[in-house]
Amino acid sequence: MAMYQDRVSDDHRLKDEVLEESERLHPWTVSVAANVVTFFEIHRGRGPEADRLQRWAQQYHRQVVGSFSEVYGECFAGLIAFHNLDIALAQHHWENAFRTACERSGRQSHAAKLSLGLVGKLLYHRGEVDRAEELFEEALQLGQRAGVVDFMFPVYESLAYIRIRRGDADGAWDIIEKGEQAGLSLQLTRLWARMVATKERLGFEARRPSLPLDATGREKANIEGELLRYDLSHLLHTEDPAAVATIRPQAEALLVELQKQGNHFQSLRDQILLAAVLEVNGLTEAADEMLREVLPDCEAAGIPQPLVEGGRPIQRIVSRLIDSPESWHPRTRTLDWMRKLFPTHAALEEEPSAADPEAGRTFARPDEIDRFATLAPKPKSLSEREREILHLVDAGYTNREIAERLFIGRNTVKWYLRKLYRTLGVSTRDDCVRRAKSLKVLP
Repeated sequence: MAMYQDRVSDDHRLKDEVLEESERLHPWTVSVAANVVTFFEIHRGRGPEADRLQRWAQQYHRQVVGSFSEVYGECFAGLIAFHNLDIALAQHHWENAFRTACERSGRQSHAAKLSLGLVGKLLYHRGEVDRAEELFEEALQLGQRAGVVDFMFPVYESLAYIRIRRGDADGAWDIIEKGEQAGLSLQLTRLWARMVATKERLGFEARRPSLPLDATGREKANIEGELLRYDLSHLLHTEDPAAVATIRPQAEALLVELQKQGNHFQSLRDQILLAAVLEVNGLTEAADEMLREVLPDCEAAGIPQPLVEGGRPIQRIVSRLIDSPESWHPRTRTLDWMRKLFPTHAALEEEPSAADPEAGRTFARPDEIDRFATLAPKPKSLSEREREILHLVDAGYTNREIAERLFIGRNTVKWYLRKLYRTLGVSTRDDCVRRAKSLKVLP
C-alpha cells in the first residue's frame, strides 16, 4: 500500500469510488480508505481537509470490529494537531487512540504500542523525558511494524536524543542504526535520510545522504529537506561562515515551505537549528532574531524540548535575550518561562565562545542538556511498574522470568532496571535492592 511505502498517490479512486459511495459499502472499507486519503492529504499540505475527513470518518471507524482503524484515525488527527502546535488537541487524540486500543484490542496489542510512540513524542517535547523514554522503549518493540514513517520518527529520533542526554552514546548510536536499517530495508527514503541527519546532529560520524537514481518527485523533495538538516547540523561542528551564507537562504525557504504545508512544528524545530548554526558561526544578531521569533510559540505550546535539544548555542542566545528584554519586548509570561527553563543562564558567560572549537562540538551534549532537562524521579516517586520489578528482583527472579510474569519484553525489563540504577545511584541488581530497602522503597 502506498501509505506504508511513504508514497502519496495521485490516484483519486479512493475518493471517487469509496468515500463518495460510502453509504453502500462496508464500514471497514470506508474506514481504511479514509485513513489512507488522510495520509495523502497531510502530505499534500492539506491539513484542514485531512482533519475534516477524519471527523467525518469517525462514524465508520466505530463500526469496525477491532480498534486498528479508529486508532489510526485518532493518530492522524493528533498528528495534524501537533503540526499546528495545538498540543492539547494532539494529546486528546493520541491518548484517546491508546485508550481505544487498550479497551478494544488489549494493552499489549499492536495498536496500543503504535499509539504509545506518539504519546511519547508529546511527552518528550513537553519536557517529560523520563515518561517519554518509557513509552518509546515499549513502542520500539514493534520494530519495523511501527506504522507510517511519521509514527516511526519520534521513536528512533527522540529516543536517540534521550540516550545522548543520559551519556549513553553507544545506546544512541544503536537506536539510530535500527531506524536507518528500517528505512533501508523498507525503502523508506524519508526515514533513513532523517536518521543520517540525526547522526550528524548528535555529533556522530555520518555520510551525507544521497538520492536514489530512481527517486520519485516526492522522495526528492523529502531528501532535499533532510540534506539541508544534515548540512546545517554539520555546520554546528565545523565553523564555515561562507557555507552558512550559501545555505541560509535555502534553509529559510524550507521554513516557508513547511509553513505552507501546515507543518508548523517541523518549521519551528528547523528554525531553532538554523539559529544555533548562526550562533556557532558568529552571526549573533541574526541568531537572536531567528530564535526570538519562535520563543513565544514554544512557550504558548508548552514545548521546551526543541530548545533544550539546542545545547550551548541556544543557551547563549536565550541568555542574551533574557538579559535584554527591551530589545525585543517579550510578554512577561514568555520571559518568566524562559527564566524558569534556563535558570542558570548568567553562568553561561563564563563558558567557551563560539570561536572555541569545543563550543559547537556537539549539538546535544549530555552534560549541557542535563542541566535543563527534566530531573530523574526521586525514589519516593517510583512508578507501580518499577516497584513490581524491584519486588521480583528481590525475590530472585531473572530478567526472563520477570518478563514472562509481567507480560512484557526482556528488553523492557532491562530498560526498567537501568532506570532504577540511575534513580537509586547504583550499578547492580543486589545494590539496587539494598538501596531501595534502605530508603524504605521496599519493605
